[in-house]
Amino acid sequence: MSQADNAELKSKDARTFAVNFAEVGICPKSGVPIRLCYQTFGEPAAPNGAVLLIMGLALSQQLWDVKFCMRLASCGYYVIRFDNRDIGKSTILVGRKVLPSGTTESSDEGDIWEDSNFLSHSPPEGGADGSKSCMYIQLAHAGIAANGHRKFQEVYSLEDMAKDSVGLLDVLKISRAHIVGMCMGGMIAQIIAIQYPNRVESLSLISTHSSSPLLSSPSLRVMIGVATFAIRCVRKGVAIPLSDSMAEKQGRKPLTSREKDDLAQVLAQFVTSFAGGKESAFPIDHKALLRQTRRIVHWSEDFSGFARQYVAMIKAPCRVSQLRGLSVPCVVIHGTDDLLVPYRNGKKLADVIPGSKLVGIEGLGHILHPLSRERIIGALVENMGQSTNALSRSGAVAAKL
Repeated sequence: MSQADNAELKSKDARTFAVNFAEVGICPKSGVPIRLCYQTFGEPAAPNGAVLLIMGLALSQQLWDVKFCMRLASCGYYVIRFDNRDIGKSTILVGRKVLPSGTTESSDEGDIWEDSNFLSHSPPEGGADGSKSCMYIQLAHAGIAANGHRKFQEVYSLEDMAKDSVGLLDVLKISRAHIVGMCMGGMIAQIIAIQYPNRVESLSLISTHSSSPLLSSPSLRVMIGVATFAIRCVRKGVAIPLSDSMAEKQGRKPLTSREKDDLAQVLAQFVTSFAGGKESAFPIDHKALLRQTRRIVHWSEDFSGFARQYVAMIKAPCRVSQLRGLSVPCVVIHGTDDLLVPYRNGKKLADVIPGSKLVGIEGLGHILHPLSRERIIGALVENMGQSTNALSRSGAVAAKL
């Protein structure tokens, strides 16, 4: 994007960086009213329609960075990014438990999973390795073990999260949109296409899978790494992180600037270690990454929803049969060196969706790397251009000529 285009896009719409909120309905499972935080880029009447960006597990809308959103908007789209429930500035379902089956609140395990503090406990007394650490490992293992998800109960489902997304479109009075999802967000996007096909112009899926029992799981080493990330945060004494107001209500001291910076450092190390990818093809700019993780930490009010989102994801049923019935332009974008969602899953996903196109990015891991931005946006725009409305607009222009 040229400097002139950048300046023009900023001046066109002062709402580009405004923080907005939308009441999208009441969660049927929990009875909690859901409010989503969102931001928009471009004009609501953009010629090529609206794009809804859905981010993955425990990640806020900040991962769809401003440059990505503005570049997409410059292609003639009205771009919407938002925080899913239980992350960022959207509704956090405080007090909703993800309890192992048969566990009571009075037991040790029940204490670990209590209310919003799943990832917010102090280190166990008497040493760093205790029952709390074991529970993180159990949760990670449940994501890859056969029937491991049965140990936990969901507070809500991915279907509920898909309904949130459609509710946001309702609030914005958008009848149809191009749906783009990454990782867990890609699973939510699939459900929208299956359950709300009349709301979908096109479907773009990044680093995700179909929840098939035959999917290729990440290695146990990678999943233990995810659990270790949580443990490291807890050992640092960081309550991942509660907002100042929540901290005061629960008798916790607000996080200091130093504690927030410590958490940003840990998050940056996690991304570097487990995003995967070939360093030669996609080198990590550590200073830029740390700036981004600092923005994430300062943006997000509470990361305790990680457990609830994670259990909703691992308990999601296989969607293969429904995906075979889709009739919407679809692209599957996947890095060949993705450690968290192995590339084979992207290939399988593209195989089951009729007419879908697989775009493999050689050497890319589980990350929206700045050097992959143009390749990804190019694939998105190409796929969006295949939608019925896009082809109709193109035909109308050709007829006038």
